[in-house]
Amino acid sequence: MSIAFGIILATAGAASLAFSMCIQRYALDPAAGEIDKVPLFGFLVPRFAVWFSGLVCYGGANGLYAASLSYGPLSLLAGVFTSLLVWNLMFARCLLREKLTPFKVN
Repeated sequence: MSIAFGIILATAGAASLAFSMCIQRYALDPAAGEIDKVPLFGFLVPRFAVWFSGLVCYGGANGLYAASLSYGPLSLLAGVFTSLLVWNLMFARCLLREKLTPFKVN
């Protein structure tokens, strides 16, 4: 049971980390909006605030991963955490409208 919980935490950490990277990329994207603000949930929000929220999410994701290491072997959970690459592809495609090219997928 505890190993399964570790896998769930590592997967949540990987997904959160990928999501935070996409938030930060969105905040820095010049096409996202005006020079100093980006649209977020129908409001214009300062770029720094959006980027900083991604940084906070990044810290939380690493906390989830660190917590997962208490519930299973590092060799297993590190492999599960590597799924952040797949999560990153999904979030970049859905949230940032990036195209999936063979180079990115391989």
